[in-house]
Amino acid sequence: MARIAPRTREIEPAQRHGDLAADTERFAGLLLAVLRGVEVVGRAGLPPPALIDMADTALAVLPRPHGRGDGA
Repeated sequence: MARIAPRTREIEPAQRHGDLAADTERFAGLLLAVLRGVEVVGRAGLPPPALIDMADTALAVLPRPHGRGDGA
C-alpha cells in the first residue's frame, strides 16, 4: 500500500475541488492498477493509440459528483 499513499495526495485536491466523487484510497488503488495495467500491455506491444484509448476509458468511468459528469 506504500505506492498508494502518493496517489492519494494527488487525488485529494480533485475531491476538494468537486471534480471527483470517490473514496480517495480506493480510487488511488484503482488508478495504480490501471496505470500498471497500461504499462504491462504497452510492454506486450499494444500500440500507443490503444494505450491512450484505455486511459481515456478509465478516466471516462470515474465517479463524478452529481452534475459534473456531463461536461459541466
